Amino acid sequence: MAGDALTLELFGPLRAAAGSVALTGFRTEKVRALLAYLAVESDRPQQRTSLATLLWPDMPDDIALRNLRKTLHRLHGVLTPALGSAADRLLPSSRQTIQLAAAMCRVDVVSF
Repeated sequence: MAGDALTLELFGPLRAAAGSVALTGFRTEKVRALLAYLAVESDRPQQRTSLATLLWPDMPDDIALRNLRKTLHRLHGVLTPALGSAADRLLPSSRQTIQLAAAMCRVDVVSF
């Protein structure tokens, strides 16, 4: 996919689009929060442990990490129908880190 694969508007309610297709179906607020955080912090990979602690601060580490895996899976479930295989390139991840590929998205607060 050439150019921006994803457009995110974070001023106001989160709005996401792949080209002209609005992305809907975010199952939880945590899915939205994860996407927004990764978009704003897309300049470097984020440690999974840090993300889990940020999103589930009162949970034991193992449960928070499990919740993060589920939330990341749900995020892929929103992105994949619209982006196809580009969804994997948009959200490269390893066992330790997750990152949103800044070159593949346009984020209003980052542009601002």
